Amino acid sequence: MALIMPAVNADDVAKNPTAFRFVPGTGYQMLGTPPVPDQPVNGDSACFPTVPAPKDSWHRLQPPNGNTFIRMQWDPDTRNWTPPLGSGGRRVAFSAGYLAGHGWTYLEAE
Repeated sequence: MALIMPAVNADDVAKNPTAFRFVPGTGYQMLGTPPVPDQPVNGDSACFPTVPAPKDSWHRLQPPNGNTFIRMQWDPDTRNWTPPLGSGGRRVAFSAGYLAGHGWTYLEAE
């Protein structure tokens, strides 16, 4: 039996983007807030811009696996990072605490 996902209101996504993912051809799906590890690798500030940055400015963040940097947009009000939606089913946004807790670090503004 197929799982039926309830319709997601765009206002809900805008209010809490870290709780949703976007799946092309399907739309937004609610996942809930991603957990920060009990023993974070880094503190939240490891994923903050090093100078004040405006909303929706583009930056580079380094994932912990050694792969190349990932471009994301910064929201200083919520301290969330938004990656390009791309073709995968990834979350709409990630908190700085979530990324830092999993070993991500801030590199630079673009």
